[in-house]
Amino acid sequence: RTWDMYDEVLSRSGGQRERLLAIGGDEGVDGGDDANSVNRFKPVVQHFGPYYIDKNEKANHEFTMPNYVGEVRFMLVALGDGAYGNFEKQVPVRKPLMVLSTLPRTLGLGETVSLPVNVFAMEDKVKNVNLKLTESSGLIKILNSQEQQMNFDEPGSQLGTFEIQVGQQEGVATFEVGATGAGELATEKIEILIRNPNPYTSDVVFEDIKVGTKGPLNYSLVGSKGSNSAYLEVSAIPSINLEKRMGYLLRYPYGCLEQTTSAAFPQLYLSNFTELNDGQKKRADMNVKRAIDKLKNFQNSRGGFSYWPNSSYYYDWSSSYAGHFLLEAKAKGYLVSDFMLDKWKKHQSKVAQQWSISNKKKYDRANQAYRLFTLALAGTPELGAMNRMRESSLLKGPAKYRLAAAYALAGQPEIAKEMIKNLTTDVEPYLEMEHTFGSNVRDEAMILETLLLVEKEDDANRVALRVARALGSKNWMSTQTCAYSLRSMAMYVKKFGQSGPFNFEYTVQGNPPVQVTSDRPIYTVELEGKDPGNFSIDFNNTSSGVLFSRIVTRGKPLPGSEKEKKKNLDLKIAYTDLDGNSLDVSRLEQGTDFLAKVTIYGAGSAYSRYPNMALAQIFPGGWEITNSRMSEVSRDENSYQLDYQDIRDDRVYSFFGFYKNENRPVTIQLQLSATYLGKYYLPATNCEAMYNDQIFANSKGKWIDVVQTGEL
Repeated sequence: RTWDMYDEVLSRSGGQRERLLAIGGDEGVDGGDDANSVNRFKPVVQHFGPYYIDKNEKANHEFTMPNYVGEVRFMLVALGDGAYGNFEKQVPVRKPLMVLSTLPRTLGLGETVSLPVNVFAMEDKVKNVNLKLTESSGLIKILNSQEQQMNFDEPGSQLGTFEIQVGQQEGVATFEVGATGAGELATEKIEILIRNPNPYTSDVVFEDIKVGTKGPLNYSLVGSKGSNSAYLEVSAIPSINLEKRMGYLLRYPYGCLEQTTSAAFPQLYLSNFTELNDGQKKRADMNVKRAIDKLKNFQNSRGGFSYWPNSSYYYDWSSSYAGHFLLEAKAKGYLVSDFMLDKWKKHQSKVAQQWSISNKKKYDRANQAYRLFTLALAGTPELGAMNRMRESSLLKGPAKYRLAAAYALAGQPEIAKEMIKNLTTDVEPYLEMEHTFGSNVRDEAMILETLLLVEKEDDANRVALRVARALGSKNWMSTQTCAYSLRSMAMYVKKFGQSGPFNFEYTVQGNPPVQVTSDRPIYTVELEGKDPGNFSIDFNNTSSGVLFSRIVTRGKPLPGSEKEKKKNLDLKIAYTDLDGNSLDVSRLEQGTDFLAKVTIYGAGSAYSRYPNMALAQIFPGGWEITNSRMSEVSRDENSYQLDYQDIRDDRVYSFFGFYKNENRPVTIQLQLSATYLGKYYLPATNCEAMYNDQIFANSKGKWIDVVQTGEL
């Protein structure tokens, strides 16, 4: 048994199992919009050279150290004529006057924080120091004086404190701390993320615009400033809510295999829908590349893709789904590792050959049909397994359509057409929380794909209309249903979609009219204006047919506006000290270590099985999460074995499943520490089924204080 700490070095923790097996690393899951926008702790890494020095020559090299307090390792490597040498030395970085400040990793809207600044006078000449704090972004207000005076009788350090208050707008705040004295100058620049911890909410205002009509469409910008936006979407085909649905996929907070793939898959086909500008093309390209890179962390030793990174948790469907995405990304010109694809194809072939349809459940048949489809798409069809499956009387419905698509890809379209002859395109409503993550809309989208492959245009038109209506509605969709529906509609509009451009004119209040001609089925544009308020748009349809308009607004509610809600689930939160005594966290002394314990119960009679549950705990900037993986001693306790846990700077996502009739609730316990003085907002705790919007529960957020010792 061996041990390592690679997962901690990489700031990615994959659980105790990874440390025991010494495989290191973990997750590679993108944190979404905000996670990587600010690098608070910039490493001092500089490279110089190579320099060329002749025999018997000496040389001096000068360089400027970036703003830094501490010690660095200086390394020199030399080579010549096959000889090598190296030298290294630890070098303190110091000057007569230095400053070092301390802040949380993030701050929230409306919070008040004490910013401590250590001032170091390192030489006798430094007696009087002027300390000044400035903030250039306008997101922060300094409550007390911006300047402080310090007097030093001898070399040493003193602590200055500034009281700051965060405004009501998200963004990146930029501080500069400056100290002057005895002709010396010391500065430090700090960037800190100002976040609104609440999730995005969106709304859609829609209207069909008849030829020659002109009238206002009213909408409102809601949410905190900096988080809100509005998009206009006009189409010559029934609206598919492209902006809303893609926004949902891109901002979905978790990072399992299915969700990582779903966020990227439709972006391969965005240009089928709408004309992309250079920025949109670049973002879509970057998102696809990042997804391809992340999938490396999911591939297991057998060649399949696990549901979580470096995990044994596995679904056949999501493994086929990830491989399907990689194949189509490669066909679009993206760089995909042949080694990764070959391993996956070998795994798919092996499982396909060994599979038997007898006594298999419906989802098993769907898995095999999809597996065979992906092999045919990869150019390595398993015809023997396909023929065995086709001959079975148990093969029905969507699985039969999927197998027919495999035959079409394998160069046997006549067999595909014969298989689906007289087969209904209707799918009874259902929703699956595991196995294939399916729904009737997702299955209809896959049926549409088969109809396109065998060129059954009339049937494809009817199914495409149903899928478009589902996308265009306000109904919730899982990531799987949303992504596959968008993908199939992109294929449809490319093959049988609108021909010829459409024209219209729109006027946003107070602005000149904008003339639009679009040769793509959908026209989208972000509307100007970020301040909350009410707006209207006038339209003039100059095309030959009806146009479908949507205005999608998006924003994050202000902290304190969220409400406690629950359905088919119950959630309770308790805080205790380390000895288990109940604790009121609304006011804690700085340095207090304590525990947060969340208990989740199944409620109601609708469900007995709760798979793929997600618990999201976001904590105030003034609290720090004690990551037990950094220590051999852990106070984290869970009544269930978690499927996966993602610990970040300011939040923890825990994933699990349970049966309600086991008569024991799920408990998840974390250790925290009240670290930074100030007034902070404790966001709501949310628990939900990732593939069913009818199972959820959340607490209500509240304000908390971290005070100095003795102030309670």
